[in-house]
Amino acid sequence: MQIYLSSGGCDIIASGQTFLFGRQEDLRIRVEMEQGFSMEIRLNFMENESGEVRIQSRLKGDILTISCLNFENAGSGVSAPQEIAEIDGRKLYFTFWSYVDGKESRSVRYTFFYEKKPPFSGMP
Repeated sequence: MQIYLSSGGCDIIASGQTFLFGRQEDLRIRVEMEQGFSMEIRLNFMENESGEVRIQSRLKGDILTISCLNFENAGSGVSAPQEIAEIDGRKLYFTFWSYVDGKESRSVRYTFFYEKKPPFSGMP
């Protein structure tokens, strides 16, 4: 049996939930596409006394670092999928949501969306 998921004109190519080693540990996700495209996403979780929830992104080479400040118990993340790359004219999106479970454990839910191929028109 094969199951294919889609939403909003995109195929859902990966989705899951993982627990991090500790609440302030990083999550690294390596993305390798069949087209030879590859990149790494690093989710960094930090806390400070301000309590301000903030996300900052930085792309350096093939590494996208997303710094997450003060992501606490109630859960925090991005409210809509964010475009992270374009591969062969199709956009790749990423979204995540993070929770602190208990005092020292963090879980992260994530989804990758890949824009559907345009239909073949049959015109030369």
